[in-house]
Amino acid sequence: MNDDIVSHVYSFLPIRTDYLKNATLHTSMKKYIHLRKWLTFYSTKFSTGPKDFDYYINWLHNDILRWCNNDIAMMYGLVEKYIDIEERLKTRNYMLGLCSSTGGKLLIKEIFDALSENEVNDLNIFLEGINEID
Repeated sequence: MNDDIVSHVYSFLPIRTDYLKNATLHTSMKKYIHLRKWLTFYSTKFSTGPKDFDYYINWLHNDILRWCNNDIAMMYGLVEKYIDIEERLKTRNYMLGLCSSTGGKLLIKEIFDALSENEVNDLNIFLEGINEID
C-alpha cells in the first residue's frame, strides 16, 4: 500500500504514540485491503453462486492453498510453510484445507489474519502472477 494512502487514513484516526499499535494497525489495514482486492477480483472472474462448481470462494481458497504449498501439488506432500500456517489456524479452530460455501469467506479472512504482513505481500504477488495482473 502506498505510504501516502496510509498517511491519509492515519489522519482520520486518533493520535497514537505507541509504535507497536501503529504498526499493528498498519498491518491490519494492509491485510484487509489485500483481502478485499482478491475477494472482489475473484467474484468478478468466477460465479458468485455458492452451489455453482466454479464458486469464486472455492477458486480463491484453492489458489491460496497453492501458495501455502509453494505451488506444489498436494499429492506430492505438504511443505513446511503449509504445515506452519495450518498450525496457526488450528489455534483459531480452523483448518486450512476445509472450505464450505457458507463459511468460505470467514475461512479466507482467518487465513489472511493468521499470515504475517510479509506472507500477505508474498501471497498477493503470487495471486497477481497466476492471474496475470500487472
